[in-house]
Amino acid sequence: MGELADKFPSQSVDRILGSEGTEMIITKELSLPAGDELVFKTIKKLRILLEEVFFKEVKYKNANYSPTLEHSLRTTIHIPDLAKRIGEDVHTAVLVALLHDIGKKETPNRVIFNSHKRKGQEKGAITRLKNPWLCDDRVGHLQRGQEILEKLGLTKIAKNVGHSHEKLDGTGYKRLKGNEILKIALMIKVVDTIDSFSMNPEFVTDRGAGIEELKSLLSDANKYDQEIVEIVMQDLDRYFFKN
Repeated sequence: MGELADKFPSQSVDRILGSEGTEMIITKELSLPAGDELVFKTIKKLRILLEEVFFKEVKYKNANYSPTLEHSLRTTIHIPDLAKRIGEDVHTAVLVALLHDIGKKETPNRVIFNSHKRKGQEKGAITRLKNPWLCDDRVGHLQRGQEILEKLGLTKIAKNVGHSHEKLDGTGYKRLKGNEILKIALMIKVVDTIDSFSMNPEFVTDRGAGIEELKSLLSDANKYDQEIVEIVMQDLDRYFFKN
C-alpha cells in the first residue's frame, strides 16, 4: 500500500479540503460554532472517502491511476473563476466539483474502466468518446454520493452532487428540469462535459473537429445553461485539459 499511497494526489486534495473556505462551508452546513471538532472530523471523513475511491481504482488490474479522482480534481481547476463570475459561492462550488463522483466508490471497477458508448448519440466522432468516468452506473452513483454526504450532514453539498449531471430539458441522469436544477450543479455539468471531450485520445488526433463539436453541443440552450456557456466560450481553450 505504501507505493500506491505515494501516488495519491494528497497535495491537490488537501489544498481543497484543508482550506479555510472548506472549513467555513462545513461549519455552516453542520450549524456548528467555528473550530468545532466535528467539523475537522467531517473533513477527515471526506478525505478518507476520496482515498477509498483512489485505492479501489488504482489496484484494479494494476491500473495505477484513478479515473474518477483524476476527473474530479480536473473539474475543480476552473470552477473558482467560473463561480465568481456566475455569482455562486466559490468554496461550495469547488467542494461539489471535488465530490461530485464520490458515489463511484461503490461502483464496480469493471464498469468504471469499461469504455462507455452513450445510447441515442450515434452522430459525430467526438461525442462517442471512450471516457472511463462515463459509465452505466449513472443514477446509481449520483444517488449513492448524495446519500453518503447527507449522512455526514452536508445537505447542500449533497443536493448539488445529486444534480451534477442534469440538463435543463430533463434529459440528464435524474430527469430534473430547468429551475429544479441548482446553479452550481449546472456549472459542474458544463466543465464535466469539457473534460469528457478533452481527455479522450480521439480528441488529440482531431482537436479542431472536437472543439467545433463541443461548441455545437454546449450551445444547445435546451440542455446547457447559456449564462455559464457564454463565459466558458470567451476563452474555451483555457478550459481544455491538456493530455
